[in-house]
Amino acid sequence: MDAWAVFWGIVLAAVLSVFAVLAVVVTIGGFFDLKTLLAAGDRADDQDDSGCFPAGQQRASSESEASDV
Repeated sequence: MDAWAVFWGIVLAAVLSVFAVLAVVVTIGGFFDLKTLLAAGDRADDQDDSGCFPAGQQRASSESEASDV
């Protein structure tokens, strides 16, 4: 009976260790994603707030997308 307690104790310790490592990895990844998102927002604030292009002008990528259709 004591062997089962040791076995499940080892399993519990292993599972908690894996969980802790994954939690740290996800937290670090989320921090860098949030940092990138906020940096992109700062760059967008520096541009024209209307989000529109002057008459007759389009993004270069939208011209290629239109020709694909």
